[in-house]
Amino acid sequence: MAFPGAPYVVSAALIVAIAWVAGRPLRGESTAGVGVGSRRAILMGATVLVVFGGLVEWRVAELAARDPLGEELLSTFPGLLSWLLMVPLLAVGAALSAVSARQLLRGRVRGGAGWIGVAALLVVLGLQEAGRRVWVAADSSRVHVRSGLLLPRELSSPVGDVESVLLVESLSHGNPAFTLSLAGERLPGALGTTQARYGTAEAARAEASRWAALLGCRVREEKIGE
Repeated sequence: MAFPGAPYVVSAALIVAIAWVAGRPLRGESTAGVGVGSRRAILMGATVLVVFGGLVEWRVAELAARDPLGEELLSTFPGLLSWLLMVPLLAVGAALSAVSARQLLRGRVRGGAGWIGVAALLVVLGLQEAGRRVWVAADSSRVHVRSGLLLPRELSSPVGDVESVLLVESLSHGNPAFTLSLAGERLPGALGTTQARYGTAEAARAEASRWAALLGCRVREEKIGE
């Protein structure tokens, strides 16, 4: 996961652009569309996002240095497309939350915009903290799973507990979809429920073979939804 803090910085830049546009007079008007105080609050929200993005980058670097070395099997942390979709949500959420916080401090809370802003930020943070990374230790003795970045939760299990790599073929909106996961009665829930999704059987089988070689187990295929 490269530069996980980047979306926060990009969102901050978008907020600065929002503040600049908000400071321009409306067509036919001589005054700005948003007052100076609100614009300052919006820029403060941008500053908070930049600081938070730096915190995320620092946390990821700390976890990378602490994690046991090994070969990654899969990661469900947000990819590039997901973060691109989240950037507007972060920008709008931070801007609304900052303006509402200013109103709250001045004792003039109006409407539910603040709650909408907070909800938008919580969606992004929830997506980040729900992500998981699964990898096999360098000595191939244990398989690890870590969930979250700011509040990481980590579990591991002996490689021998992995009985098979499960490849499931199903139908999604009429199209075939393929998911990979680890199977074993003694595996912790986070290891057994983390899945990787593929669009073709060839890609799924190639990745399943890689997993099986690293773990020393077999590949088991199933079909559902027929």
